[in-house]
Amino acid sequence: MHNLEHICLIGTGKLSRQLAKKLPIFKGKPLFIWGRNSEQAASIARESGFVHLNNLQEIPENSAVLLCVSDNAIEQLANELKEKSPFLIHFSGTQSINRLTSYTPNAAVIWPNQSFSNAVQIDWKNVPLILEVSNDAAKVWLMEIVNTLEGQAVFLDEESRIKLHLAAVVANNFINHLLVLTESWCKQNKLDFKLLLPLISQTIANLNHQSPSQLQTGPASRNDWTTIQSHIEMLSHFPQLKDVYTLFSNQLAEKKNN
Repeated sequence: MHNLEHICLIGTGKLSRQLAKKLPIFKGKPLFIWGRNSEQAASIARESGFVHLNNLQEIPENSAVLLCVSDNAIEQLANELKEKSPFLIHFSGTQSINRLTSYTPNAAVIWPNQSFSNAVQIDWKNVPLILEVSNDAAKVWLMEIVNTLEGQAVFLDEESRIKLHLAAVVANNFINHLLVLTESWCKQNKLDFKLLLPLISQTIANLNHQSPSQLQTGPASRNDWTTIQSHIEMLSHFPQLKDVYTLFSNQLAEKKNN
């Protein structure tokens, strides 16, 4: 088993920036970054103390390579790096670990179940890190990195990870889209969307104490069809939100009545 001598980050997206802010404390090992967007890679290097590489061939031997790239780039990079790195990690919620093990026996998946932004520094201690590993040697290396990130380590098999990813899309992306529609409705009616933020924050906070099935309120949960019809009429010139409102109201009422 090789010693893990270096860490190399591949990619320049939001996840790469967040990792770069956290990994400089990684046991004093040299840290490198490469990305197809050389300007962004250089920017991350300057911000985080990484060494910016101009091309993949500059990656030192015995590097753990963290592939923070799009799903369709994982396998191509794994193939290019098979002679350079004894350990490859991808960060996709949907892609098989086999995209890596076809090129190296020592591979892992870290899927941070979190939404990342360049504007907000993530508190990694609150991030579930969904893990998969190819063998015991790779697990030793993986846990070095996971312990540095200080996230909540959870090992899941591929099928379970992909199903959790689907749940995350609904819970995060779909809810955010609903809030986008709500914000647009507020702007259209000269209302301050920020007046809803305490309600939204409390709704999320309540989930720490109760199941969402116990927290449902609103006109549909009361079979208040007079209010529902009034709302639908108000939304007559806002069809996207009208469709969502109607669908959700019908489903909530059906659930309440069963």
